[in-house]
Amino acid sequence: MTTNHGFSLSLRVCVSLRLHYALDSITLSSQATRILLNDPNLDHEYLPITGLPEFTAGAAKLILGASSPAVEEGRAVSVQTISGTGANHLGALFLSRFYHWDGPKQIYLSNPTWGEFT
Repeated sequence: MTTNHGFSLSLRVCVSLRLHYALDSITLSSQATRILLNDPNLDHEYLPITGLPEFTAGAAKLILGASSPAVEEGRAVSVQTISGTGANHLGALFLSRFYHWDGPKQIYLSNPTWGEFT
């Protein structure tokens, strides 16, 4: 198959690579699951409702910077969600309806971001 961009593409190779990748992914996933489930040092209980505290604190520092005034003053809040788009939408909807503040409402998106967010 020749694309509009002037290079050739073998669909047969792509399908073969895709199938091989899927099989490797299943194998690796099974191995990782087995390792994690058999590790006696890991807690297999549910995380707190807002996520793993070390992860969310680290994410805030990574995104805002460890020396950010919001982080240093304890004004940065982070939550960990099981899914991105739906959970973020519900969180933003909740804040827009029940949290009142002075000034314009703002959200920050990474660049690039998912198409669903824009």
